[in-house]
Amino acid sequence: MVDNLVNSGLILKAYKLLMQLVDSGVVPNITTYNTLINGLCKAGQVNGALKLFEELQLKGHFPDSVTYATLIEGLQRVDREGDAFKLFEQMIENGCKPSSSVYKTLMTWSCRRRKSSVAFGFWLKYLRNLCGWQGEALKLTEEYFQNGDLVKTVRSLLEIDIKLADFDSALYNIWLVGLCQADRVEDALKTFSVLEEFDVTVSAPGCVKLIDSLCSEEKLDEAVDIFLYTMEKGYRLMPRVCNSLLKVLLSSKDKAGLAFELLDKMKSIGYDLNSFLHHSTRSLLHHHYRMRKMENVSNM
Repeated sequence: MVDNLVNSGLILKAYKLLMQLVDSGVVPNITTYNTLINGLCKAGQVNGALKLFEELQLKGHFPDSVTYATLIEGLQRVDREGDAFKLFEQMIENGCKPSSSVYKTLMTWSCRRRKSSVAFGFWLKYLRNLCGWQGEALKLTEEYFQNGDLVKTVRSLLEIDIKLADFDSALYNIWLVGLCQADRVEDALKTFSVLEEFDVTVSAPGCVKLIDSLCSEEKLDEAVDIFLYTMEKGYRLMPRVCNSLLKVLLSSKDKAGLAFELLDKMKSIGYDLNSFLHHSTRSLLHHHYRMRKMENVSNM
């Protein structure tokens, strides 16, 4: 019943029902508490979620990794980064092993805030605590990072990580997106190349972020290369990024031809250009068609 109310968005009713159950002597399980904590966090009521977090412990429950992960995400969403970090440390102190999703959340939000060093610190903790990495391998990686050599940093991680049975490319994609968010486009492009070298697939969101960043830096050839990569991987990108790239190309003096090549390739793999292209993109295309027609006439 509590689950149904939360799923329907009736968070307050769900909370009242949970309290009624507790008052009547029924002790809800941790899954029920987690469901309501998640609902409160999604509704932006993080203080209510933290209060429930305290109450469930008073009732004899032990928060699990889902409880902590939900609250850490909720705190990050309302810009309470310090509290999220404290809860992460509390999680470890209480003997609850952070899941990979917790590390990914902390890395993602640190990257969004352009705190690359903090994000990298969580990555190292993930490798130590969850993957059991120790010794010289991590020490060397840290030295590369401290010296500002991100290419060697990523390569040194991949040389070991790629051989493991539980290799997870998500952290590399988070890092790539984070570099773009920090306006470190050249480093992001180099990281992309290293990932390609090790045959690690870059996610569609990572490609989109990189295309946007490359366009903003007017690195149009590289942006086209990433777009072609998405086609090879079978990704179907949303209209916004496609139209954005096409318009930048069409507005460039010497790159308009690339736009027409891309359109041909997009059509060949199933993009519905009739519904896909924005009005502003069509206007630029028509302008180029007219210019070409005029050039052909003048050359006759």
